[in-house]
Amino acid sequence: MRNPLPGWLLALMLLGGPLWAVSVAEAAEPSAPQATGIVKIKSPQPGTQVWIDHELVGEAPIIKYLPVGPHTVRLAVDGFDPYVRKVEVAANETREVNATFTAGGGTIEFVVEPPGGKLILDGKESWPLPVRIPAPAEGKHTWRLEAPNAEPLEGELTFARGKNLFFHHKLASSAGRFSVRSTPEGASVRLDGAAVGQTPLDLQGIAQGKHTVLVEKEGYATAIRSVDTSGGAKGVVEAPLQKGGAALIIKTGDPAAQIFLGGALIGTGEELSFAAVEKGRYAIEVTAPGKKPARITASVPSAGKVSYRAELVAEGDGGRSALVAAKPLFQRWTFWTAVGAGGVGLAAGGVLIAKQTETIPVPSGDVVVSLP
Repeated sequence: MRNPLPGWLLALMLLGGPLWAVSVAEAAEPSAPQATGIVKIKSPQPGTQVWIDHELVGEAPIIKYLPVGPHTVRLAVDGFDPYVRKVEVAANETREVNATFTAGGGTIEFVVEPPGGKLILDGKESWPLPVRIPAPAEGKHTWRLEAPNAEPLEGELTFARGKNLFFHHKLASSAGRFSVRSTPEGASVRLDGAAVGQTPLDLQGIAQGKHTVLVEKEGYATAIRSVDTSGGAKGVVEAPLQKGGAALIIKTGDPAAQIFLGGALIGTGEELSFAAVEKGRYAIEVTAPGKKPARITASVPSAGKVSYRAELVAEGDGGRSALVAAKPLFQRWTFWTAVGAGGVGLAAGGVLIAKQTETIPVPSGDVVVSLP
């Protein structure tokens, strides 16, 4: 009898021996069929629509094979309240759903994934999800769906009395998303030190964790925001840019130093400076290899300059590292030393000026004045 296998395949099998036979057997083994049961769905009302696990599957009566486990069956027909039941499907068994309806004026129903969200209807009324609203006002309505760590979704519907409207939505995850807005628009955005675009800006694929966002536009103070997207939260920055601002300078004295703002890295090296930063309080940290970190909460005014110098202490030494505020030039002892003799002359001149402007006391007794 002729061998049905090609020659090259037969040779490979002979060379591979038992190992080849095992591999072929494993690859050819069919996967176990999924256990299913039967669900029979009936309705006394003609035209009843049927949803299984929030998906429209047709009109009753319906017979469906479903995987073993819990399922949601929903039936709805105009003029009656919807009929919803949980059905536990068992392997090789039949479950029957015989709907009974109660007359109703119509409903609006929302089911959303992920759970735990809310519905905002017409911009004012709010309900936790899932929700069924009986007999709402006829006409057009706007709706907005919100859920934790998910992108909101908006839409519009038109309700007529007796109708049953059903909406099932899967909201997109907010994980990795960033939204940056500024007033005015057209500001440059730096995310963790890297230029990423201009406002209005929407980003995706950003790693979860702590981030620092800098929003910069010529003629305005730099807006600095710390954003934590841990746990899948969306990064959102709203920056109304301010005119003016104060200069901020951080000197580390160490080329390997790292400078953090709000827990996120914003610069490295011996110095980091901003020409103008908006008024506020900022958590600053400076670290360097082999040194203890230095931390401070800096208060930046609406104008002027704020400067800090890092005094970093080695890990094995006593004491703590610190960020020391640099004093203005006229407050430093070295400034007055540099004045030298000129300073003495200035002081003497100051005394003379003081004497010239000194108030002369009124003399006691009579005063004789000779008139021309």
